[in-house]
Amino acid sequence: MTPRKARLIALSLIPIIAQQALAQPVYTPKQLAPQKALEDIRILRSAVLDLHPGLDRYTSEQAHIAMLDQLEERAQTGITDTELFLESSRILARLRCDHTKTELPPAIEEARTKEPSYLPFTFKLVDGRMYADQVTTQLTRKINRRDEILAINDQPVGRILERITPLVSVDGYTDHAAISALQYSNEYMGDAVDHFLPFLEGFTTSFTITARSHDSGEVNTFRAKALTYPGWQTLATGSDTRYGSNFDSSVTYRRINDSTAYLAIDTFVNYRTNADPRAILQPHFDDMRSNDIDHLILDLRNCGGGSNEVPATLIRYLSPTPAQIYRSATVRQYRFEDLRPYIETWDQSIFSVPDALFTPTDDGNWEVNLDMMAGASRIQQPYDDRFEGDLTILIGPQNSSGATAFCARINELRDVTFIGQPQGGSAEGPTAGILLFVVLPNSKIKLRIPLMMQYVDINSFDFGMGLTPDIEVNPTVDDIFENRDVALEAAINNARNN
Repeated sequence: MTPRKARLIALSLIPIIAQQALAQPVYTPKQLAPQKALEDIRILRSAVLDLHPGLDRYTSEQAHIAMLDQLEERAQTGITDTELFLESSRILARLRCDHTKTELPPAIEEARTKEPSYLPFTFKLVDGRMYADQVTTQLTRKINRRDEILAINDQPVGRILERITPLVSVDGYTDHAAISALQYSNEYMGDAVDHFLPFLEGFTTSFTITARSHDSGEVNTFRAKALTYPGWQTLATGSDTRYGSNFDSSVTYRRINDSTAYLAIDTFVNYRTNADPRAILQPHFDDMRSNDIDHLILDLRNCGGGSNEVPATLIRYLSPTPAQIYRSATVRQYRFEDLRPYIETWDQSIFSVPDALFTPTDDGNWEVNLDMMAGASRIQQPYDDRFEGDLTILIGPQNSSGATAFCARINELRDVTFIGQPQGGSAEGPTAGILLFVVLPNSKIKLRIPLMMQYVDINSFDFGMGLTPDIEVNPTVDDIFENRDVALEAAINNARNN
């Protein structure tokens, strides 16, 4: 072979080699041998049946056992780690607890961080329809903000949502609350659509998108490159960080007019910064007092929950009488030696709690000494300078856990007008408290299991539901994309007329 011919052959191979490099999968599913898969499923079974405090709260124990049995039967001939992740997510979602979720194995999380597999746009969901929100520059001439996404990889959006929604954990029967996680959630690696779609359809570095233009009504289909997770985060939030916000940087206050003030608290999460809630809230309540504000609009629509000390402090500013948020809590068990080798938690003291903190109940569970639940379970005395004016609270489907519990309790302590959309969460109380992370040893899937069933100190509630607003306000597509806050407008008008 002549040198010239060799060079020509080498040059001709470059496109093939490049194409093969581009075709490398984002992640190749790991096949688990039957005995390895069955070991993981045995641990999953124990975590669900032996640990979870809400095991039969909404779904019968027999239904959970049947799902686990089916998974074991499937694994007899082997199963991949991605298949096991998907089915574990489905099983945990059936517990109907927003705190109960699967977390990605480190290898898959790393692959999704480094390699592109995310949609090149974020979206809003309205009435089951998907509209593009933030769009990458590569799509500038293909889709615009507010264009409707009709299909992804030739699958209608409605069908995609039907397949993914049962994988999303919500509290009780608040299925309407899944919309928050489907659009964006710190609980998943991105929104739930991006989080779960590769496990249903395979990992891909590009997508076929069909969209309808809002301006012209024209329907177009095109290919678009996927984003890495940090790229998607930057598009969604302006930052490539995965961590959510903290209480101390999520409080907004302003006077709307001479008689009405607005206070937004977007999260109760305080365990990362350990800020003093009173030090943050007091200046705002001082301003209300010094300016004779007689109506407060408290905006909790973006608040899911977080640390107990924040709502425990807030209730002291708003309740006219001494009050606690939670009256009791139970656990299914507090000794878990069989699972101990697989459990991680941020609170290592849980492995050595004194027996004296637990009292057996008639149903085979254990009642927890309320000292384990910190401020929210203790009687809180109203502050001398508490707010005594009218109170409106803005609520919505993003509420869960501590936010819904706070709203349920304050609703029985004083007159409140709730405006917005039906809440997620459970007014009766969440399964929450200390979280245990059970790591399946072969797939490395991590199961997030709350330890406690917490009961809000209230007299009545709708089982499996949060609160329903007194004045329901549902934003339209126009409202969302024209940045009209119709719930706040309704609250201001209500304050003006009362």
